Amino acid sequence: MGSFEENICNCCFCPMQHVLKQFIGEEVTVNTILTFINGTLIVKIDAVEKFNIIGTNQSNEPPTPICVPISKMLGFIPMNPKPINLIPNKKNNKGDCVCLEEAVTNKLKVNDTVDIGIGASSFTVTAVGEGVVVLVSNDDGSQNIVSTCTGIQLVQSVMNSQVNSTVKRL
Repeated sequence: MGSFEENICNCCFCPMQHVLKQFIGEEVTVNTILTFINGTLIVKIDAVEKFNIIGTNQSNEPPTPICVPISKMLGFIPMNPKPINLIPNKKNNKGDCVCLEEAVTNKLKVNDTVDIGIGASSFTVTAVGEGVVVLVSNDDGSQNIVSTCTGIQLVQSVMNSQVNSTVKRL
C-alpha cells in the first residue's frame, strides 16, 4: 500500500481505488453525476488500473467495454454485498482535504442515520474509512459505498441529527 501513502490523491481517490479492487470480477452499479442524468450504469469490473475502472458496461445490449475514471465516481452499489476492507482514517500532509473529505469523514460515526441526497431513502453508516463510507439502505438493505469527497449532503444530515439530539436533551 506504499503508493497510497505517497500519492497526493490519498484523501479520496486512493481509498476508492482500494475498495474497488475488492470487487474485481464482480458487477457493481456505478454512480456518477452522469448516471443521475442518463440512467443506471452497471459495470463488471475486470481491472482497476491507475485512475480507472476497466470493465464491461452490462447496461448495454450487447455489453460493451468501458473505462470509468474513479475521480468521477460518487460511489457504487455492489450486486453482491460483502464485508469491505477500508483504509483507516489517518492524518498526514499529502492529500488531506480538510475542507471536504476530512470534514465529512470526521462527522460520520457507525450507526448514524444519513441521507445522501438521492431519493427519499435514508441510510445507516456501517463503516467509515479514509475517504470512503459504507452505508446500508434503510429501505431495501442495499450496500452503498460512497466517496466522502462528494458527500456534502451526508454532513448536513448528520449535523441535523446531532442538532436534533442536542435539542431533545435540552
